[in-house]
Amino acid sequence: MKNLELWDGVKEGNTKSFENLHKYYHQQMLNYAVSLGFAKETVEDILQNIFIKLFVHREQLPKQVNIRSYLLRTVINALLDHCRKRNYKFISLKEIIHLPMQEIHTEKPFNSEGEYDHKLHIFRRHLKNLSKKQRKAIHLRFIKDTSWEEMSAILKISPHSCMNLVNRSITKLKKAIKDEQYHLIFM
Repeated sequence: MKNLELWDGVKEGNTKSFENLHKYYHQQMLNYAVSLGFAKETVEDILQNIFIKLFVHREQLPKQVNIRSYLLRTVINALLDHCRKRNYKFISLKEIIHLPMQEIHTEKPFNSEGEYDHKLHIFRRHLKNLSKKQRKAIHLRFIKDTSWEEMSAILKISPHSCMNLVNRSITKLKKAIKDEQYHLIFM
């Protein structure tokens, strides 16, 4: 079944189309949300609510859409709503993406009253606890948007080792930042 037919079937209330939508996209949505730093159990609950809302409000869905993009955007919005409802404090890597790498690493006294500056201070402090190679991997992957193959050539390690390095770095950052009562999300 083609995407357009699938989407039209969902909009018309065709339960087989809806089942196929769930079958084809649920795991992608789950993996994406977990990769952003959210607990699998939380994401499962959010996805259940998303699919319920999609079915209940199917007549209001846009006519033509890239299904995958639409669903991933829906997941992001639902995750942000989840954070806001629970008054989560979170640090989004996109908030600090414009900063040059050397500025992130410099030792600056914390004297700002703003929430953004507070988040930046926390992130800088924990980023400095990573090894030089881990910081470089984070920089290449999330700030420079480097592919695994390009990163492999730069760091002189295999693409799989690059993935492991980034994953270990993210895990370490998430744990440290969560200890500060913040959640690190990579969006």
